[in-house]
Amino acid sequence: MNFLNKCINFAQNILPGGCRLCGMPGRDAICHYCETRLPVMTAACCARCALPLPAGEVCGHCLQHAPVIDSVTARFAYQEPLRSVLIGFKHQQRWPDARVLADLMLQVPPPQTQGLLLVPVPLHPLRVKARGYNQSAELCRRLGRQLSLTVDPYGLQRILPTPPQQQLDRTARLRNLKQAFVADRERVIGRDILLIDDVMTTGATLDAAATALKSAGATSVHGWVVARAL
Repeated sequence: MNFLNKCINFAQNILPGGCRLCGMPGRDAICHYCETRLPVMTAACCARCALPLPAGEVCGHCLQHAPVIDSVTARFAYQEPLRSVLIGFKHQQRWPDARVLADLMLQVPPPQTQGLLLVPVPLHPLRVKARGYNQSAELCRRLGRQLSLTVDPYGLQRILPTPPQQQLDRTARLRNLKQAFVADRERVIGRDILLIDDVMTTGATLDAAATALKSAGATSVHGWVVARAL
């Protein structure tokens, strides 16, 4: 991050910037009114992929095609007004919003966090250079501080510069991500991993990352995201 971005980050974190959703002046990052509008996942969700369920603990798809990742926790649906904040966070240099988004995630953390190693879903170095930061790593640092957990931003690397995933279905995403990640065996072997990302769409990215981590010897891999696309 360059000096200007660091100055912006400092100012946005110490000065009252108003509500991130509606812009209402004040010291609250999300005002009381907008907090009531957040797309909270109110129904029970599949323990493996975080999709809302009418009944049971695991959805039919995960029963038939079990994902590599052991579980996923998502507090919110990827819907407005949170969707706009996440887009700004990811694509519009709003990386200081990692603070408020991580705080939202902490409202309902995964059932078990003690002893887990936090690892952000990595971007390819070319993407980091173009964007200036990895939004998942920003979330991960904040969560690690709040939970007093170790963060390892080097345990998993993205070695293939895959094209954007937004317009692809699950099959195309899986093909796109094949062999995109590699994990450092010395860093992850025997560890229980908590994989951090901003948004889960089809789960292909988390599953590809979990595959690399488990291939390198990780004991278990769990996902934790801000929002889940429905």
